[in-house]
Amino acid sequence: MDTDNPIEPQPIENNLERVRPEIDYTRKIKPLLCASKRGDGNDELIHPLDVTVEKMTGYIYIAGFLNDCVRVFDSTAKYIFKFGDSIGEGKMSYPRSLVICRSRVLISHAHCILNYTLDGEYISRIGKHGNGELEFHYPSGIAINESNDDIYICDYYNNRIQILSQDFQFKSQFGSFTFPHDVKLSKDTFM
Repeated sequence: MDTDNPIEPQPIENNLERVRPEIDYTRKIKPLLCASKRGDGNDELIHPLDVTVEKMTGYIYIAGFLNDCVRVFDSTAKYIFKFGDSIGEGKMSYPRSLVICRSRVLISHAHCILNYTLDGEYISRIGKHGNGELEFHYPSGIAINESNDDIYICDYYNNRIQILSQDFQFKSQFGSFTFPHDVKLSKDTFM
């Protein structure tokens, strides 16, 4: 197979894509973004855990787990700004996952979800430490149901997934997982 052509996954049931084991993909995959080096400078990252792209601007939001903030780059990997590293209510500690929904950036952090504008302005904190409704014990992965903007949150040490409405009201919970780390939804809301 020609290594200069892009990867072409083969569709299978439910619109999933498969990787064909007979193809060496290592020469075909090129990085989209590379920080200049590991560190805490504006364009540097330490243990980035999640990335998402804002569709209108193409800005790339990266949760820097050990940077305790989110760094934002443009589509050419130029540093734009960072947020969450200030003192006060919006201060992040080990951000794990982030998602963009309705011009907001939602970030799993400690025992809650932090809510920011796309420009990095702190709006609110959702939830608190515990094991009840809207209570978390180290939330991790976050996903948005595109049909109704419900928010699915992996509640890592509570071994469940909580579902919140777009206005952050508890809707339901399910599962008796062993430390769920991430959740992804298809367009048909299959996990």
